Amino acid sequence: EFRTRAERLALLAQMPWEGFIAGSYDGDTDALSKIESDRAGFDERAEALMTQSRALADAAASQDLDALRSQFVETAKTCKGCHQQYRAD
Repeated sequence: EFRTRAERLALLAQMPWEGFIAGSYDGDTDALSKIESDRAGFDERAEALMTQSRALADAAASQDLDALRSQFVETAKTCKGCHQQYRAD
């Protein structure tokens, strides 16, 4: 079950970035305009999430519980780190 969900996360992690287009940070959104002013940093974090979520799916496929636990923590840190930088609380 976890492997299936990790695979789905790896696929879904590729999708959100197309929605972060210039000028879309006004109005009813939690996305900060910092995304535009620090686009390189934002893109770097997006790439990190895709990489970490793929590694999570690989760890789940390996059935190595220690590796899976470790990679789960790293993937979660990647998500949280981006939200802390580019999302309003």
